[in-house]
Amino acid sequence: MKKKIAWILALVALVVLAVYTCPDEKAHRDMMKENLSFLADGVTSLTSGNKTMEKIGAYAGSKLTDFMLDGCFVVKNRWIYSVGKVEVLGYSKRITIGAFGCVIILII
Repeated sequence: MKKKIAWILALVALVVLAVYTCPDEKAHRDMMKENLSFLADGVTSLTSGNKTMEKIGAYAGSKLTDFMLDGCFVVKNRWIYSVGKVEVLGYSKRITIGAFGCVIILII
């Protein structure tokens, strides 16, 4: 009987830990920005050689990333885990999943 109670308490502790450390929307967005930085790098590389244009390109790439995330990226919190989805014209695709404080990108 003590063994069964110990397993139940361990399971409850695991669920409480999962709920407490579930990543929020900001964590998902930060992970996506970090991995979509190639957009900013690409715009910057198109303008290489001219320092002013490189700065403008980096700014434009950063704003393009923000626009993409603000327009179609949605995070659903499921208490013990969270899912980041891209939703465009009724089509939905899971992109990130987060649990225990970590966010994992499923597709890049």
